[in-house]
Amino acid sequence: SVYNGPFKMTEWKHGDQMILSKNDNYWDADSIKLDEICVKTVADAKTAVAMWEQGEVDITVVPTEMTDQYTENTEFYYTGADDYIMLNMSEDRPLANKNLRFALNYAINRTEYNKLVNNDVYDVAQRLVLPNVQAADDQTYGEAYPYTPFPAENDTDKAKEYLDAAMKEMGVSNPADIKITLLTTDTDGAKKQAEVLQEQYQKNLGITVEINQVTYKQRLELETKKDYDMVVTGWVPDYSDAYSYLELWISDSQYNHSGYANAEYDKLLKDSQTETDAKTRQDMLFQAEQIFLEEDSALVPLQLRRDQYLINPKISNFNVYFVGYDFDLVYADISE
Repeated sequence: SVYNGPFKMTEWKHGDQMILSKNDNYWDADSIKLDEICVKTVADAKTAVAMWEQGEVDITVVPTEMTDQYTENTEFYYTGADDYIMLNMSEDRPLANKNLRFALNYAINRTEYNKLVNNDVYDVAQRLVLPNVQAADDQTYGEAYPYTPFPAENDTDKAKEYLDAAMKEMGVSNPADIKITLLTTDTDGAKKQAEVLQEQYQKNLGITVEINQVTYKQRLELETKKDYDMVVTGWVPDYSDAYSYLELWISDSQYNHSGYANAEYDKLLKDSQTETDAKTRQDMLFQAEQIFLEEDSALVPLQLRRDQYLINPKISNFNVYFVGYDFDLVYADISE
């Protein structure tokens, strides 16, 4: 095999471990301190934590239900994953009604959801684009465009105003007659997510939320066919730019399984591809995000995922990035 990176693979036991050894032909080989990296395959996160305790691994992720047990030797890093409730706006679906979509955004208590589902490890999301991505002028997108279109905690009065308007438009007198199906997978985590959302929406709006629990493969098939009303999903950016989140919702995008279509949104995204002034381009992307959320309430932002890493205190120069790879050990070192 030919390698041009700082490490080369010298052993790979499938389902067990992978050994990466220093590449002496790397252009900056003199700066590489580690001779070898062993990447272990461990199916259960709790097992990996136990291995860290025994000194068998140096770095591992703490499952969210165990976060309170670990305060020392831990660091929190954004993974880039931005989770939200995707809404099916197809004409024959209840969420084609914009006022009902707004009601969903104001009825949810994101702070409580994050606490119950993720033990407060993740951050509450109130917008679509991860604030950490790059904007113009060496600013992050969040610094350049601070934006919270929806509250962290529910605004029930506002939610009910939108619900009342939706009920009139839909010709419904009892909110319980509005039935929305929440599609989810059959894992314990997904079931918990769905039950918290169901309880909040039924309590704060009085609508009927039914949970449809299927396998992951079935979920993807139903999403693709737009045979659902709501589903919790998310996105990890391919590069550090707002466009990576916004391009999903272009009306003819292969990833757009929501039925969302807005000509002004499409034009802003298209024009941003040829705009050469960085600041003007970022302004266009922010305008698109505002249309998507403030005008159309096209999804329900939920959370920005973070991982809590347990790290051997002897390790230095350990870095994490929210695009592509999870962590960077190129210039890392470990003291004896």
